[in-house]
Amino acid sequence: MKYFLIPTKTTYDKISKYLTKNQVDGSISINTLTHWRKVYSIKEVDNQNLVYYGERKVICEEELFEVLHKAHVFVGHGGRDLMTNALRGFYGVGRKVIAIYLQTCTECEHKRARIKKNIVKKEIVTNPKSYAESYQVDFIDMESQRDGLYSWILVVQDQFTKFVHLRALQNKDSRSIAFLLEEIFAQFGPPQVLQTGNGREFENEHIHSLCREWKVKLINGNSRKSSNEESVERASHDIENIILTWETSLQRND
Repeated sequence: MKYFLIPTKTTYDKISKYLTKNQVDGSISINTLTHWRKVYSIKEVDNQNLVYYGERKVICEEELFEVLHKAHVFVGHGGRDLMTNALRGFYGVGRKVIAIYLQTCTECEHKRARIKKNIVKKEIVTNPKSYAESYQVDFIDMESQRDGLYSWILVVQDQFTKFVHLRALQNKDSRSIAFLLEEIFAQFGPPQVLQTGNGREFENEHIHSLCREWKVKLINGNSRKSSNEESVERASHDIENIILTWETSLQRND
């Protein structure tokens, strides 16, 4: 695919020669040369003359993939927004280019296949208008990537702010879940509503006693997919990527 703002290596070299040595060939029009002189400049970096557009470095098509890949690895195989922020210093590398690159990352594809997820389905009550009006509870199954005794991650997301609380679990027994939820309630405040679709772990006296003590309404049941559920799934996906990238980095260092 051709990217209008990103020159080929041949064009890049012509721009560099024109701006540094005033060398041109007869195939380049006066209008093109005038445009080059107007929008581009040369900066010496590590004894190399590099082409810049304002404060942003110009790269050529032939090095585009390498630049994208380095940025993707740098942000821990993060998504489009993280890469966009990391690549602000490069001219012409926009969201569409980044989105196309992300479809080619085999490591991200492998990571998604390596891990078994158990994302709980939620029931949506209302659109929350303030913090702690409603928490949603998810679980991430990390049994294939367990860390010692811990094989689950409890994910609690505030529906209004999308702030996520994470707690490690050895297993999904109700006593452990209630203990960690109470820890979150004590530190950050209890919600008005606690929502989950995972019936067995929440239909028990430990959870019901916790909700009575903190005056929290428990809603337990599945429903059709919602924007709030998609938000939690995106957060859970990012969490998985971060954990697996960190584990891969540790293995390489070993």
